[in-house]
Amino acid sequence: MKAAFLHDIGHYTWYGEDGEWNFHSYKENDIHAIKGAERAHKLLIRLGEDRKSAKEIALAILLHTDSYLPSGDLQLTPLQMVVSQADEANEEPDGLHHYRMIDEKEALQRIRDLDELVQQTSKAYEKQSS
Repeated sequence: MKAAFLHDIGHYTWYGEDGEWNFHSYKENDIHAIKGAERAHKLLIRLGEDRKSAKEIALAILLHTDSYLPSGDLQLTPLQMVVSQADEANEEPDGLHHYRMIDEKEALQRIRDLDELVQQTSKAYEKQSS
């Protein structure tokens, strides 16, 4: 759950000289997953999170997008898959989903839905690993 909330903590706003969001520059140059993983790890450790859990969460954040990774096959853990799927679920053109506001009720429902997805994925992974 923490990884899902923190997965975009590394975003940097890419604005052109005209003051407008430059999505092309962002897509070409952004490394928000790398920055975000480090920031989330530091935050979680400072807040007293178990170090192993903090590392697991940071790795899920690091791997939530493949936009900066070299091509190839990665074997993601269930947590990493859920964070990646959560990231893709609300994609909007030009990254506008990062600026959308939602009310508290909707946010709470999304958290519950995400928690259910995490539980389902974890159970499926446990069966597969057995």
